[in-house]
Amino acid sequence: MVTPVSPQLLQIDLRGDEDQFPLLLEVTSFLYDFNLLYEFLRMGLDEQYFGSSFSQYSWNRKGRPLRNEDRLRVVHLQHESPIHLVTVAIATPGAIAAAWGILQIVEKISNWPLNREILKLQRDKLRKELSAGQAEPACQAKPAVETEGAVQLTPDLLPSESSFQLQLERREAEYFVDRTANRLEHGVVRVKEIKVDIITGLQAEKR
Repeated sequence: MVTPVSPQLLQIDLRGDEDQFPLLLEVTSFLYDFNLLYEFLRMGLDEQYFGSSFSQYSWNRKGRPLRNEDRLRVVHLQHESPIHLVTVAIATPGAIAAAWGILQIVEKISNWPLNREILKLQRDKLRKELSAGQAEPACQAKPAVETEGAVQLTPDLLPSESSFQLQLERREAEYFVDRTANRLEHGVVRVKEIKVDIITGLQAEKR
């Protein structure tokens, strides 16, 4: 389990709906592509990465210049079918925007047995939680474990549905996001449920 460097975390919890015994290749490909989708959206929507460009090397494992503090960390991973994955990231504006983008993208994956109305409610929930002040100020992480520069999380940090695609086009991220979504759509692992929450802290499990 992960011990967070900030008490305010963004949590993404998803459950799969795949064949009883999927190939290991299919499972690892899903995990890689889901992480890839988050990181492409993070680069496309997080202003601290606007100086970084997308290229053919962005597909490589080390081809995306995200700091470790900005990447997804695994809290829970159930390997047996169906897959269950829980990840967290420090709840900065860029992380929340990327998660909001994931909800927007997966809604269009036609063969995932998701409740589209619940996805919309998830996006609305993020805005309402921020508007109601349920999320305390989060910290922008430095390359070290220390944090500084408190940022108040407010609803206007999330893109609108109309500006979302435009922002990806401006950043030349649209091709990378769409291709990754297509890879997820044609994979064996299908997601039947995805939840995004802003939570306060996690405790490491005792071994």
